[in-house]
Amino acid sequence: MRPTRLITVTGGASFLSPRTFGPLLAAVAPEQAWVAAFVLRTGSYEPIAEGLMPHGLITEKAATPTFPQRRFTSAREQRHAATR
Repeated sequence: MRPTRLITVTGGASFLSPRTFGPLLAAVAPEQAWVAAFVLRTGSYEPIAEGLMPHGLITEKAATPTFPQRRFTSAREQRHAATR
């Protein structure tokens, strides 16, 4: 894993914690690694972002555009996501 430069998360942030990234970043060169996380609006990435900071990784939130990942499962889920 040492040559890894990009770790991606696509919708799985709700299943992960800061502890997930510790072993990953220990196995790569963290000073050269990036994390690209596509987090659903209904979840919080804040705990993970805080866990990345000790590894020298700063989280920036893209203001636009959104990145569609899947269709909503219901109108209720869509309302919930749109109000965040």
